[in-house]
Order: sequence, then structure tokens, then C-alpha cells
Amino acid sequence: VAFDSNCGQNGLQDAGTIAFCDPAGAYPSDGHNFWSDLTVREFFKTAWKRLARELRSRHKIALLEILPEPLDSRDTTWADDVRDFYRDVIASIRTVDKRTPFLIGPRDAYNVTLADEAFLSERSDVVYTGNILTDRTTNHATLPSNIKTLTDMRATRSVPIFIQQVGRLTVDDPSLNSMH
Repeated sequence: VAFDSNCGQNGLQDAGTIAFCDPAGAYPSDGHNFWSDLTVREFFKTAWKRLARELRSRHKIALLEILPEPLDSRDTTWADDVRDFYRDVIASIRTVDKRTPFLIGPRDAYNVTLADEAFLSERSDVVYTGNILTDRTTNHATLPSNIKTLTDMRATRSVPIFIQQVGRLTVDDPSLNSMH
């Protein structure tokens, strides 16, 4: 189960998102998101607790994806903030659901090359992920090294990983090399 918020994850993706998330222009530098507005983060945590409460007795819920692809295009200074956000939201969800594992990934929209940034050493209930085609282009040459980044994290940290977002339109891969 994923719970997504374009405003919450960044708020600065494009002009339309900026206008929608921050119509008054109160957050011009960092965007109106879960890092710049802790009141909105509290609302998000409340909503997650409600969702987790509803889902905890249902079978076949594999993972709770806290917030897909946080802080697109943000630099390394945000890495600690992303980890602290995950810790905060996970602690809140754990008050109502003690067992369902979490799926989390790094800043810069799950940039797989930054996967280790999301590592929470104190948690054994987290599965780590990253977008395998991080460059958001049709450069399929990055696929093997990006998969290796996650499998290396699995081996080094002894953590489970989830490989996702490998798909592209066949017109972007006419030779079908990546598909094969």
C-alpha cells in the first residue's frame, strides 16, 4: 500500500505543483511539503495511522510505502531530513500496526544511486528500494549498475530490497535490450 502526496514529497516539482501546493507563496525556497510544514506532516501521520488501522487486519498487505519518491532534485543536505521523516512516520504508524513492514527509499525521487542514504540502522522492519532507471531517460545502460547498487546494499547491510520501476515504453527501447 502506498500513500502518495505530490505536495508532501516536495512541492517544487514544476510551476503547476508549486502553485497548487503553495498558492500564497509562503514557502518559496523549500516548497510546501512535509519538511517545511510540520502541521501538514502531523496530518499525514494521522491519515497514515487511520489507513494502517483499517488495513492491519487484512490479509496480503505486503508493505506500507510511507511516501514514494521524496524530495526530487534535492542535494545531500536533505538526507538526514528524509531519514528523520521516515523515523517519525514509522513511529506513528507503529502505534496502530506493529507488524506490517515498510518500503522506503532515498531522496531525489528514489534515486537508486543514493539508496544507502535511506538506511535506518535501528529498524529490521524496512525494505529498501530505488528507481532502477534513475536518470529518467531512455539510458538503459545504467540498468545493471543500478540493480547492483541495491543488491550490494542487500549484501552489505543484510536488508531486504525491492527492485521497481524498470519499465519503459517499447518506443524508448526499440531494440528491446532492456526488456530482455
